[in-house]
Amino acid sequence: GRIFGLQEVYTPEMIVDGAAEFNGSDASRAQEEIAKAASGTRAAAAISRSSGNSIHLHVEKTPSGVRNVDVFLAITESNLQTDVERGENAGHRLRYIGVVRSLSSIGHFDTKKAASYDADAKLNLKPEWRAENVKLVMLVQDRATRKIVGAAEARPQ
Repeated sequence: GRIFGLQEVYTPEMIVDGAAEFNGSDASRAQEEIAKAASGTRAAAAISRSSGNSIHLHVEKTPSGVRNVDVFLAITESNLQTDVERGENAGHRLRYIGVVRSLSSIGHFDTKKAASYDADAKLNLKPEWRAENVKLVMLVQDRATRKIVGAAEARPQ
């Protein structure tokens, strides 16, 4: 909310690429912003399996003009559902995709000092998460603008 100068955050707020904020039920705006974000220059980002329950994260080729970069790792789970008992969705079963179960700051780097970034991270997957529905998502963010400048995803297995 602070970044976009909003008094409050709301549902169904949608943020695309860390740069555009709007009502998520506006399908045409969502398609427009996603297409715009997809056409931009991206950092090369990759997630690979290390050993045991560890992964390796790699970032290089950040877009020009990006100086300080933050790297985040999200663990998401899909195919979740809730039976709603009250409110405007009472009596409905809601299905969810990409629910963020964990979000961690992995590190940051200065692109003027290092052309690439590498880090290892330990996975802490909860037994109640269904492994077949879990994804790892790395986000590469410009610290100055909060814009997402790169991303990668992988399965934890």
